[in-house]
This record gives sequence, C-alpha cells and structure tokens, in this order.
Amino acid sequence: MFFIYVDESGSSGFDPVQHFFVLSAIVVKADQCIPIQEKLKKLKQEFSLGDIEIKGRDIEQAKNIFKHISAETRRGLVHRLFELLFAHAISLYSVVFSKEEKSIRRLSMSAEDIYHYTYKRLIDRIEDFLESKNEDGILLIDSRASSIRSHLKDDRLIRFHQGYLSQLAKEEKQNRIVEYPLFVQSEFFAGAQLADLCAYHIFRALQIRFGRQFLEASEVEKSAFMPEIDETMFYSDEFLDSLFSHPDVDLPLLAKIIKRTGRIDKLP
Repeated sequence: MFFIYVDESGSSGFDPVQHFFVLSAIVVKADQCIPIQEKLKKLKQEFSLGDIEIKGRDIEQAKNIFKHISAETRRGLVHRLFELLFAHAISLYSVVFSKEEKSIRRLSMSAEDIYHYTYKRLIDRIEDFLESKNEDGILLIDSRASSIRSHLKDDRLIRFHQGYLSQLAKEEKQNRIVEYPLFVQSEFFAGAQLADLCAYHIFRALQIRFGRQFLEASEVEKSAFMPEIDETMFYSDEFLDSLFSHPDVDLPLLAKIIKRTGRIDKLP
C-alpha cells in the first residue's frame, strides 16, 4: 500500500505574474510514513520551529515564523528537507501547466478546467506507477476548504474523480487508487508538507527560468511569449540539472529526486 500526498503551487487561473501551475505528488510506501513524520519532527526541533507547518513559500519568502530566521538558515533548512526526501524510497511526480503559451491563450479555460486537466494527467501517472508495483494507493490532498467557496471546489474535484473512475471502467481498466481523494489538513501530515515543498520549488525554478524572461521582455516580445516549451525537455537529465542548478535555485538534490524516482510532465 502507498500513500500519495498531493499539493499545488501557482495559480490555476490566468495571472500576469504566475505563468505556471504545478501539481505535485509524493508517493510513499505505507511503512515509511511514520519514519518520515518522525524525522521531520526532529528536523523542526533542530531548527527551533516547534510544530509549525512547513510551507515552501513561507520559508523562501521569510513569512510567518520564518521572517525572524536568516536567509542562510532558511536555505539550510530547505536543503535538509530535500535530504530527508532523498533518503527515503519516495517517488515524486509533477505536472506543469504552462498557461502563457499561444495555444492556451486562444482557449477559454477556467481556473477549474486547468486544475482538472492537470489533475487527470497526474492521476494517470500515479495509476501507472501503482499498476507497475501491483499495489493500491490512498490519495491525500491538501484541503482547499478554508472557506465555503473553496470547500465547494473540493466537492467538485470528488465529482470529477468519480467521472475519471467511470471512464476507467468503460475502458475496462483497473483503478489502483482506493475510493476517492481524502482531503486533509496539511499541518498534520508530513507527506502533505513535503509535497508542498516540492511543488513550490518546481514552480519557483520554472518562474526563474522562464517567467523572468516574460517580465523583462518588451511589449512586442510579450506578444510572442511564452515560447512553446517542448514537453520532452522535462525528460532530459541535462535540462533538469540546469533548471535546478540555477544560482537563484541551487537545488541539485531536487533534480536527483525527480530523475531517480519520478518525472515531470508538461501540459499542454
């Protein structure tokens, strides 16, 4: 049995600054969940963080408790967190939706359309992984239900997943994910916090690599942006190494985790 923790980074709606939407999943063998939870707890204690929730954006942007912690210490924490992930037999799958490509800008896709389109590709990958292992999995998603409106989004995702299962049945394919997604409060789940960390740093690396080009472009250049990014780039070790070795990113261990255990898919 595997536990699959899913979180997102970036807005699934069209945004003048955020050009990507990233949905990531870390896939953890059931017997590794408690050891990961305990190691994360010890790491928080080592950095005098108490029992706070680890969020990639808060660490990077010095928000909440991290605003009192030096940049050097925060970077050290991030590297230790990825060392924790690398030390365990986890698989990391991510799907990147590039919202600024010409082919997408011509379509009238809602934020929810983009989320569901990305979600389906991610679930396809996870189903393939579970089938290859001849194992079942439980899907745990960071709940967006901080308000009535976002709670309705969770409900609609369950209905979308129901449709996904119906399609699998029509195609006479076995589903390996047990029942429907379970929505959890990420502050209580180490796996959910680490999924957030991965999603955020993949999003951030892409924004640095491609997003800055857009922000610094002239108005004429922006009309041709964003360039169509070849999906096969993400299967290249050289591209992943260059993406995460950028001086403003400096996370070569994240590239190693992706290459060793999973993959990044790019949409469209």
